[in-house]
Amino acid sequence: MIWWQVIIAVLQLLLILLMIRYKVLTEKSIGNQFDTKLQEFRQKFEAELFRREREDKFKLACLDERLKAHQEAYAISLDMIRSVGSDNQEEIKKVKDSYWDLFRTRALYLSADARSALNAGFKSFDAYNHLNSSHNLGPNLQDKIQEHYEEIAGTPGKIMQAVDSETKPDQNVVLPQVIQDKSDNGEK
Repeated sequence: MIWWQVIIAVLQLLLILLMIRYKVLTEKSIGNQFDTKLQEFRQKFEAELFRREREDKFKLACLDERLKAHQEAYAISLDMIRSVGSDNQEEIKKVKDSYWDLFRTRALYLSADARSALNAGFKSFDAYNHLNSSHNLGPNLQDKIQEHYEEIAGTPGKIMQAVDSETKPDQNVVLPQVIQDKSDNGEK
């Protein structure tokens, strides 16, 4: 009977050792699975972060180009006002050339409103100069010339409004509140 007890004790000891070994392997397996998932998550996070940083840089570069194009369109609209009705054909040609250069190279950077305003202003500029070169102006043509001049004169303001509407923050975005010191308001 003692042998049976020894054999049972040895079997119990072997069973305990197997259970401990299985527990260690299971813990290592769980640890490895966790490390693998953590590494996958880290790689996905870093890839998404890189993508967003690249996208933000692209948006900033585009915004910079858009503002430059709008500034150039604004300058052309001021040149149209300055040279409208001028007898100096070189000055008028220079304004027309700068308009066409802008549209050839940067029209896609202009907002639709700014592009539309500059187009309308340029058409009026061209029509005004054409009508003004006619020396026989009747009252109907005089009214047309005035309409064209008003369109030209309104172009810079329309371009500024287009830029303002482009740079307004999204109404759905909650901006952080600025906490002001009471001493800044003159209160103590």
